[in-house]
Amino acid sequence: MILGRKSLKIFFVFLVSVLFISFCGRFSGEYTGKVVSFTQVELKVAGQDSGWFSNFIQDKSGGIHLVYYQLPKRTILWAHAPNLRTGFTQIEVIDEAGENDNFGSRPLPRVVVDSKNIPHVIYTRHIVNGESVFRIYHAWRVDDNKWIKEPVNISCLVEPKAEFLDAAIDPEDIIHIAYIGYDGKLYYIAVDAQNQTRACEIIDPAVGEIARVPSGGRLSGCVSLKIDPAGGIHVAYYDAENGNPKYAYKKK
Repeated sequence: MILGRKSLKIFFVFLVSVLFISFCGRFSGEYTGKVVSFTQVELKVAGQDSGWFSNFIQDKSGGIHLVYYQLPKRTILWAHAPNLRTGFTQIEVIDEAGENDNFGSRPLPRVVVDSKNIPHVIYTRHIVNGESVFRIYHAWRVDDNKWIKEPVNISCLVEPKAEFLDAAIDPEDIIHIAYIGYDGKLYYIAVDAQNQTRACEIIDPAVGEIARVPSGGRLSGCVSLKIDPAGGIHVAYYDAENGNPKYAYKKK
């Protein structure tokens, strides 16, 4: 059977909807939409196998900060475009895995920018000195091609291995991190711009085991963190134990 263009379009929308629901839980409710138009701009950052698992943010001056993995060299990089007109003019190596070290495809790296337009990158090292650790790291730029890289100090008695994470920064330059640990719990940790731990606690003690398909692949596991103008912390995540998306909120 050959599908027409209209049928293919309907099928594609249906497929995307199924994939979204499969990966990030099930949602219900009525929504209204507004059609918007985009101006397509193609800005090449780098060649080769260099755009894996990217994340970006725009600073208060309009600059774009992009972080991504370069898998063949096992490096994590930062690219900066002062604006869309100039394109990306700076590319720097943030961290490079050693012979017995490695980064992984999850959690994805996260980039935030502080009040001084300094980029901070939250990411994980899956393997350190040949040992599987899934440790959270915090890197921040101090000069051209110079980054300070430190593991985040998980000072409270929690699971230090992170499977999924998200990060956001508030107006006081406190970086807030939410992550799902390997023990099936959702955690929150806050560090300042110099990586000093400010807070650490459990958000949800029973997120459950991450659902898996028969082949062993990953089916679900999402977490998203935002800070509102009043400093409130908002976390949306997928609870695999109950099969539902959940929302957590804490006032400043």
